[in-house]
Amino acid sequence: MLNVVSIMLAVSLSFGNRVRALARLIDRAMLERVSGHGLTVPQYHALRELFNEEGITQRELSVRLSTTEPAIMGTLRRMERQQLVRRERDVNDRRKINVSLAPRGRALRKRLQAHAQALNTAMRHGLSENDVVKFQSLLARIEANLAETIDV
Repeated sequence: MLNVVSIMLAVSLSFGNRVRALARLIDRAMLERVSGHGLTVPQYHALRELFNEEGITQRELSVRLSTTEPAIMGTLRRMERQQLVRRERDVNDRRKINVSLAPRGRALRKRLQAHAQALNTAMRHGLSENDVVKFQSLLARIEANLAETIDV
């Protein structure tokens, strides 16, 4: 019979727990970098997507961020109050709401990209380029394995 220590060790070493712990640590590290700009991590992620493509719909943004539409709507409402984004009805389909950067949001681009680069540099510290390539390959394989088991 497994004892409590064995069970705790098995849980702490599971892929899921390790990946969740890493994701939480990355979010905490990013929050430290973006909170000085009055942002949350979800707001940072929304801005990052809008830096890549403005004028996308709220629905498309929620898909790209792997979140729900109600969650992204709340985030965008707060961002609109902070004058970071603008939301406007689509002229061709009034059911759709397009999201674009407001001047204040656009002005954060270089600073937020510098924060993201600094975080990536910190995460890669002590890793060779081969380590990074192998790690990314393994993550892609794990994602593919999981995608085969669920409806995505």
